[in-house]
Amino acid sequence: MNIRNVNRLFVVVASFCSIALLISLLAQFAFHHRPCFLCNVQRGCYFAIAVAAVCGYLLQVKKNFFRLLLGLLPVSAIVSAFHLFVQYGMIKDFCTRHSSIKADVFDLILSQPTMSVLPSCAIKSWTLLGQPLSFYNLMIFAGGALFLFSKRAVDV
Repeated sequence: MNIRNVNRLFVVVASFCSIALLISLLAQFAFHHRPCFLCNVQRGCYFAIAVAAVCGYLLQVKKNFFRLLLGLLPVSAIVSAFHLFVQYGMIKDFCTRHSSIKADVFDLILSQPTMSVLPSCAIKSWTLLGQPLSFYNLMIFAGGALFLFSKRAVDV
């Protein structure tokens, strides 16, 4: 794989991750869809992959950033699979927590509801064609990892 193709790959990966992050931020701030803990972890995966791709494009040590992508994509696929298993009930939902602050102190200080609840990771709040978005994240990360592993044997 020559330098031009590697740079093109880095641009495509960085662009895709940036678009995915922008869509998730739009969903959060424009449509008031609060992400759960695992959704935020998946955003972190997209961000790390985008930063690695931009650095790979800009810096001369392209082989190292290609290897970094080879490591980040499978880890991101594992996170997505874990989120998917939580959403399908195969793994216990650990995301929902309640605060233990007493109601009277909490109401006096902040004038907020008595229970602070994080969104549940088990709820499939956004679906596309009947599947939760974590399913598509898993397909994207696993497909990207398989694609890059197929290109791994070629000298970068």
